[in-house]
Amino acid sequence: MPKPMAKDFWLYRKSLLKKRVSPKSKKSLASQPYWILLPIWVRESYSKSKKELKKNRQFLTDVLWGQYCLFLFIRMQDDVLDGHVKSSSILFVADQFLFEAQRIFSNYFNYSSRFWQFYQQSLQGTTRAIFHVNRLEQSPKSNPEDLLKAYANVNAVFYIGSVAACIYFGKVRHFSYIKKFCDEIAIASQILDDFQDIEQDMKRKRFNYVANVLLRAKVKKKINYAEALKLISRNLLYTPLGSELFADVRRRFRRAGTILSTLGIKEVEKVFKHYDKVLEQMEISFHRRRVRSLFGKI
Repeated sequence: MPKPMAKDFWLYRKSLLKKRVSPKSKKSLASQPYWILLPIWVRESYSKSKKELKKNRQFLTDVLWGQYCLFLFIRMQDDVLDGHVKSSSILFVADQFLFEAQRIFSNYFNYSSRFWQFYQQSLQGTTRAIFHVNRLEQSPKSNPEDLLKAYANVNAVFYIGSVAACIYFGKVRHFSYIKKFCDEIAIASQILDDFQDIEQDMKRKRFNYVANVLLRAKVKKKINYAEALKLISRNLLYTPLGSELFADVRRRFRRAGTILSTLGIKEVEKVFKHYDKVLEQMEISFHRRRVRSLFGKI
């Protein structure tokens, strides 16, 4: 990567690290993103011996690197679109990671392989969905179900590492299950993110899924930021809508777990224990806020 690009990426990476948890906190494997875990699980499930596992180690390393490059490519574009990054030159850095991902995957799949059809469809699905979400979130009257579908499509790029593993190990028929798993996890995770980002999103005049659910029944005309935030807070604290949203997230996590269990991927149990713990902590925090709002400090 040329020096000016490397400098831009270094500054971008530095800004990302500031938003992360302290490096002293240790992350378990279960807390890693699902799109990192899936290729690992596929490799472990379909390698019949330790010898095969060792033989396929380089493939896994390369696939994870290729998937991570695609994550950076999309993340940088999204950050520019959302205004989180001021310098649009980072888009040229993003292109370098796209080229690197293509180089990595081409080591394992020739250009007549069906892998490249999945690859192009997934990239196209994600880039189109990012703009679709951006448009939907500009209105408090958007159909929440449309937003959920768009959230799943945004994450289409994260199918690619798992597609590569399924094709490499001759298990293409399993990909439809893995796609359903990814969609459920992507939607559930985004709902939780939306809970945390309501105020920040609305300052940017963005009505995310949670905001749309909480506002949709009430909004019949244009509403300003202060009024909308007040109505959202009221509906969160004094109606069952917040609890219903958490229940929906839990159902989606459980459906995702069931889908992978049918493929014999046992490691999924540890991951869903982690998800349950995160969800439980968020619910406890939410209910404490409700109690304080209704009854004051107890």
